[in-house]
Amino acid sequence: MDMRNLKLINYCWGCGAEHDASEVNYDQNATDKTVKCHCGGNIVTPSGKVQLQVVPAVPVWLIEDGSETFRVAAADDEQALQFMIDDWGMEDIEDVEVTVITDQEELRRKFILSEEGSKTYLSIMDVLNQTEKFPTLISTSIW
Repeated sequence: MDMRNLKLINYCWGCGAEHDASEVNYDQNATDKTVKCHCGGNIVTPSGKVQLQVVPAVPVWLIEDGSETFRVAAADDEQALQFMIDDWGMEDIEDVEVTVITDQEELRRKFILSEEGSKTYLSIMDVLNQTEKFPTLISTSIW
C-alpha cells in the first residue's frame, strides 16, 4: 500500500492514547518488545502486538453551508475555508459549519467518482493518497 499523505498511529492498550508509529521505537529482535505509554499501559506488548490504524497525515474538513457539502484536505479549518474562498470563489459562504472528519468508515467509504463518466469510485483515503498539493478539494456535492 502506498502511504503518501497517510500515517500510521499506534494506540495504547490501556488508555487508548494515540502515538505516531514513526516515533514508537522498539527492538524487533528483543525478547521483550514492550513500549510503555505515559499511563503505564503498553503501546507495544511484550510479544510485539500493536493496535494500528492508517489515518490521513493532512486533516480532512467537512464544510457545510446548509445547501452544499465540501470535503477539503488542509492543515486547519481556517486554511480549508480560505481555500474555498480563494480557489473556488466562495466569498458568499454564510452560516458555514466546519468539522474534521475522523470517522474511519467515512474516510474509507468509496463514494467519489474517479472521473466524469466513470463507474469507479474512490474513498477520501484513495484521493489523499494521490494528492500532490495541499490544500485541495476532495469532494463536493456540486456536480
